[in-house]
Amino acid sequence: MSKNRKEDNTNDQKEQDMNKMDKMFEMKCMMVELESLDEIKERILCVEKDVKQMKDSIEFVHDEVNDLKDEVEKTKRSDEENRRKIREHVRRYKPSATRKRCRP
Repeated sequence: MSKNRKEDNTNDQKEQDMNKMDKMFEMKCMMVELESLDEIKERILCVEKDVKQMKDSIEFVHDEVNDLKDEVEKTKRSDEENRRKIREHVRRYKPSATRKRCRP
């Protein structure tokens, strides 16, 4: 009987050892998965940072475009005003077509 008990104890010990090994393997697998998740998280953070920088750049460009549009509009108005003034000036100082010139 003592031999049987010893075998039972040995079998129990082996089973416990196998369970421990299974748990260790599971933990190792979980650690690998966690490391993968950490890498994915880092990549996502990098992508988010890049997207934010791109968004900021796009907003800057939009602001610049709007400023340029405003500038062009002001220039157009100024050009139109200058043309109007020139036409008025030309009309005022243009010799009358009805006036005859003196010939020497």
